[in-house]
Amino acid sequence: MGLQIIIKGANFSANGYGNISDALIIQNFIINSGITDGTLKSEISKLYYSLKTAGVLAKADAIYPLVGNTALSQSVNLKNPALTDAAYRITWGNDSSGAHTNAGFIGNSTALRYGDTHYVTPLDVSSFFIGAFNSTSENATGDHLLIAANANATAGNGAIVAIGRSFVSRTWSNIARQAVAVQAVTGYDRTKTGLLLLNRTSASSAILYDSGVNIAQDLVARDCLAVGTPTRPLLIGAFSDTGASNYIKNHTDATLNFVIFGKVGLTNTEITQLNTIVTTFNSAIGR
Repeated sequence: MGLQIIIKGANFSANGYGNISDALIIQNFIINSGITDGTLKSEISKLYYSLKTAGVLAKADAIYPLVGNTALSQSVNLKNPALTDAAYRITWGNDSSGAHTNAGFIGNSTALRYGDTHYVTPLDVSSFFIGAFNSTSENATGDHLLIAANANATAGNGAIVAIGRSFVSRTWSNIARQAVAVQAVTGYDRTKTGLLLLNRTSASSAILYDSGVNIAQDLVARDCLAVGTPTRPLLIGAFSDTGASNYIKNHTDATLNFVIFGKVGLTNTEITQLNTIVTTFNSAIGR
């Protein structure tokens, strides 16, 4: 039997190894995702440490690289890779084998596909960010959202947290209750691809970024406090809107290959770095 030495609380990040808890998180993500490809394992590790170094990891509640080509591999949260709803493991709705490829999650508004993150937005969303990377454009008419929720079932009570490439015929987003949406002007429509991210750092600052560039902003103080306890989860590829039934709507037709959100707003530097990190990761794994 070999000798095993365990150094509690050790941090080897100065040598590029990270600490023990980081290594375990990465290992659990790989195991729970069922990933076996060596390149993909290596790139997942690089992604994790890059997000940590940039300061994004600490602020995120969920990070979905949407890797592999199975419902399982694309359901695991890199921030907390436990296979439980409490860890925001995605449950896919109206799923099929064609919904998950190496390119990512293939949205389909006809098949009404979506992913339930089991993440209910906080009561106060005055500091929050939400982002999604789409590698294909929306290819159908109508309103489509990449990831969205109206946190309460009663209209006007919940904070709407949403981003989309084709909603009211333009790139659209919102983080607030009963707020004016942050939406881009001409030139940002269903054909755009890349990392779309809405960042709110206060009740009076919400900025929409496309590939790290500020494309729209709302600097007017908004009501960011929900009425009552939020109950509706954030959905990937659709919108959990108000109402007692048929409230899942606005399904996407785009291919999504990265989703991230958290209840602490990012700095401009962190947003720029996040865009670079995600773009580099997707390129490294061939998508």
